[in-house]
Amino acid sequence: MGQTIVSERIHPQIRKPKFPLEKIKRESGFGKKIPFFTAFLSSLSVLFPEGERFFIRSVKAFQNEIQDETLRSEIKAFAGQEAVHGNVHDKLNERFVEIGLDFRSHEKMFCWLFFDILEKNILKLFPVWGKRLALSITAAAEHFTATLGRFLLSLPPEKVAWIDPITWKIIEWHSLEELEHKAVAFDVYQKSGGGYFTRIFGMTIAVQLLGLLAVVGTVRALFYFGFPNPKQIVRDIRFFFGSPGFTWAVIFYILEYYYWGFHPNNEDDQALIAKFSTIVASSAY
Repeated sequence: MGQTIVSERIHPQIRKPKFPLEKIKRESGFGKKIPFFTAFLSSLSVLFPEGERFFIRSVKAFQNEIQDETLRSEIKAFAGQEAVHGNVHDKLNERFVEIGLDFRSHEKMFCWLFFDILEKNILKLFPVWGKRLALSITAAAEHFTATLGRFLLSLPPEKVAWIDPITWKIIEWHSLEELEHKAVAFDVYQKSGGGYFTRIFGMTIAVQLLGLLAVVGTVRALFYFGFPNPKQIVRDIRFFFGSPGFTWAVIFYILEYYYWGFHPNNEDDQALIAKFSTIVASSAY
């Protein structure tokens, strides 16, 4: 079954924003009104720096096999964006430590599972296929971050009013760039000869590892932010399972990835990209 690509390619732009992270306080963090999602986003921030570097390594391992000059240019832009993401989240995580939200042990667990065990040991046992599987995991993770970015940027203003303004600027910028480069790793995977089985196996691994780390990280983060009261729990349930609901968006788009003819550009995000490109460019960082 062939692919039906509905969205034109968008070349990723490398931006180097400077955020006033020193103004983020423990009391605000990612927002107190929806503590479970606050804790979830906090746990993801801890995973981003080393995760982004893994993505860069996985994609660049195949860049010499790509003949398409447009895609080769996109690989460079993808690596540039991801490098900046890693640096910004490094600094954000340092700020977390400064205000008493020390997630460094969670980061160590992530690195141990993802890099020491998976990348440096298991994948090394299969020099050729392991490199391709690493790329398929990257493509799957990029699909997840694009899904998360699409969900957040599609929320009406009243739904994000609970988020600390500085943090929301980081979310806008990061989510925008995830949508801009959402197809790069996937296209490198396909053009370098990647097949369907390894593609879905990569998604299955990504879901298991990221799901485990997100759950553990969210629970640990709740100890810092404080467990929600009944009113907050109701608000959380509505946010996760209402309309639009984060849970339904994630489940739908993860399942969509298993469709034989899937391509990231099947989902047209051009309107969101155009809107937030303007917002990000006009924001004072």
